[in-house]
Amino acid sequence: MGKKNQGMLDLLVLAAEHRKGLVIHFLIICGLTAGFSFIVPKTFRAETVLLPPVEDESMGMGSLLSQIPLSGFGFSLSPVSEETNIYIAILNSRTVMETVARRFDLQRLYRLETLEETVKQLRRRVTVKINDDATLAIQTHARTRWFSGKTGDEQTRNRCRDMANYFVSKLDSLNRRFKSQRASDYRIFIQERYHRNMQDLAHAEESFKAYQERVGAVALPQQTQATITAAAEMKARIMAKEIELEVLGYSLDSTHPDYIRVMREKRETERKYQEFIARNGSHRSLDEESQVFLSLSEVPDLGLNYLRLYREVLLQEKILELILPMLEQAKIQEARDTPTVQVLDTAVAPVKKIRPRRALSVIFAGLLSVFFSLTLFSIQEYFNKMRRENTEMYQKWIKVLELMKHGTA
Repeated sequence: MGKKNQGMLDLLVLAAEHRKGLVIHFLIICGLTAGFSFIVPKTFRAETVLLPPVEDESMGMGSLLSQIPLSGFGFSLSPVSEETNIYIAILNSRTVMETVARRFDLQRLYRLETLEETVKQLRRRVTVKINDDATLAIQTHARTRWFSGKTGDEQTRNRCRDMANYFVSKLDSLNRRFKSQRASDYRIFIQERYHRNMQDLAHAEESFKAYQERVGAVALPQQTQATITAAAEMKARIMAKEIELEVLGYSLDSTHPDYIRVMREKRETERKYQEFIARNGSHRSLDEESQVFLSLSEVPDLGLNYLRLYREVLLQEKILELILPMLEQAKIQEARDTPTVQVLDTAVAPVKKIRPRRALSVIFAGLLSVFFSLTLFSIQEYFNKMRRENTEMYQKWIKVLELMKHGTA
């Protein structure tokens, strides 16, 4: 501990003895650094901020996937939306970088030989980042030339601002084109599905119509009810004739004309009833009234086939109801030419440079000058002390320095 204090004390004594030299070195170095900071290239930064993109749910399943708790299955979804990732990919693409490089003649400004080198340099000067509030920030950096004056600084500020805003313009135009292309592909798919649905619907309707014509089933539930009602009425008439015959049998002989008439009516009704019950498609009467009634023996099969064909017609109609709005929406999306990027903060020309930081550079250079000055004075004091107390060692050092001097000459 004592040696450390002694060393600090010796250092303070050394600084006090050479305070004039320390001050001179400090002022010279700080002055040179300050002057140098005026002539070195200055770097400016402009920033534009975009609102988080709104997910287009008309042609995707992002809204459905977002409602699935995948974290419960060991998955974690990034808070960055798919649309934001598309924005970042477009901004970092070679297409956009080359367009910006050509637009602002950066190959000449950067003094590079090829466009590829210019794009690499531009990538280092463009930053695309996602802020904590999910907004997207685009930062562009531009440097002045050496010995740049006010005019050069102003041109660099404006170029920095214009580059940031141009990135947004290219992002919007490319994203709009990609969205239109996706909408076009989606519309073609939906339109093909629509045409196929129309064909399926027409086929189902024709099959249903042919079946109705073949079996005479126009409205199966109503026809079934009418058939059962008609059969019940005919059976009731037969029973009424039987009762009438029993009543006539008490007062009339079986050879009586009235008894014979009722008997004939009963037999005729029974015959018609049997024909009605046994009616089928090949033996059905051709008059329009009888076409309403169905064969009771065929009603179960008729009902099953009828329901299957009718269900197919309803299914195709429901599909059509779903496809038509989707087709119209796809046409609207394809024809839409509205901005897809929402700018929260437009880039403005920066007022202050971000590099070099003159005050920090001067302070750092001043501290370095003090350190090197103290080191130099310490070496000087060491050799002076050696010359006074150890002449032989001093002479050896002088010889080494002379040899080194002659060796480099």
